[in-house]
Amino acid sequence: MDSKIESSVLLEVSDLSVNFNTRAGIAHVLDGVSFTLSQGEVLGIVGESGCGKSMTALAVMGLIPNPPGEVVGGQIIFRGENLLDSPQQRLRQVRGNQISMIFQEPMTALNPVFTVGDQIAEALVLHQGLSHNAALDKAVELLREVHVPLPEKRIDEYPHQLSGGMRQRAMIAIALACEPEILIADEPTTALDVTVQAQVFDLLLELRRERKMAIILITHDMGAIAEMANRVLVMYAGRVIELAAVDDILQEPQHPYTRGLISCVPTLQFGIEADRQPLKEIPGIVPPLTELSAGCAFEPRCEFSMPACTTDKPVAFQTANGHLTACWLSNDELGTRIWSSQSQNRCLASGTWRFTSRRSQRNCLEVASGCMRLTGSALKSREGQPLESLANRGQASRPPLWPSCASCPSWKVKSNWEGADFQRQRGMNSCNWEGAYR
Repeated sequence: MDSKIESSVLLEVSDLSVNFNTRAGIAHVLDGVSFTLSQGEVLGIVGESGCGKSMTALAVMGLIPNPPGEVVGGQIIFRGENLLDSPQQRLRQVRGNQISMIFQEPMTALNPVFTVGDQIAEALVLHQGLSHNAALDKAVELLREVHVPLPEKRIDEYPHQLSGGMRQRAMIAIALACEPEILIADEPTTALDVTVQAQVFDLLLELRRERKMAIILITHDMGAIAEMANRVLVMYAGRVIELAAVDDILQEPQHPYTRGLISCVPTLQFGIEADRQPLKEIPGIVPPLTELSAGCAFEPRCEFSMPACTTDKPVAFQTANGHLTACWLSNDELGTRIWSSQSQNRCLASGTWRFTSRRSQRNCLEVASGCMRLTGSALKSREGQPLESLANRGQASRPPLWPSCASCPSWKVKSNWEGADFQRQRGMNSCNWEGAYR
């Protein structure tokens, strides 16, 4: 998304931690979550179910159920005010007025015994001091703004009398009633067909442009992220594992989990059935939040696991363009480098073998054939023997610390991605990539 955003920061979440006391023990549902939201920005939050996306939104709204939930650390700064230190009376003034939320399932979020008009009017009466009749007139305007047909009739109807798409639009009208500065949309297209989903997303973008409000979009839909978001925050097991601009995330994902999410997006395939590739998936499930290890929570499911992943929780490493990644693969001291994205994009698109090539440089994968050179010297194999040299041309013209495999179209690696002894024989046909160490 290339829309301009304001530079002023509306919301700053710093080191937010939330625990739930359960019969199985203490569940660390949020663990040091940090991000900022600027005026007019759309921040996308993605991750599997149970990763803490909705809980982050509820914490911002001050709706963590207590008990069993408890905010145990961090700050939520909204226009210079720490909402975690604010009394409930102040939070009620903020909720639905300056910060609003579209909840995940409108059928359960809407009150079944009140008409749609009364539920929209409630926020207007409470926060703007309008009379009930004036609030109902405003509710008609809001329903018309979100493209609900016959709004004069719909305000007297109950939620069960509306279609799923109209219920979702009614929820959006409630959230927008007081013209909030921040709109949190928690999977606003759940259980809607793809046509209505597109209409809802178009509506959110239209309202954002007209009202210049910031949006936090929680979704599983990477297509929606690509269309709407300016930046993307990837969560796993209550932790932020990657945060960057949407183009950087989609074109140069650094964390293995982010790469897995993107590779799971289905694509149209043509040809005979034998040539079609199976839909990729991330093996395993999100671990119970009461049983997180001291290391990386994604380590049991990660194909690039190393000893440090099991013992130490990775900190966030940041590149020059502000790309944050909480992964030991991004740690220079462990010998893994993040390649220059500009040069790498010419040959290696998202979902190809950037991580495989990077791991192979450090002998973390067995190289079946091919070569890579640093300053003219072949890298060693896992057994300590020099890798087979298939090409070494143009070495003198390359700068120091420059890997060269310019004529190695058959460079391959062996990996146990899909089981023991599985060998990926996919060659890098455009192997003249240029990536200098940072």
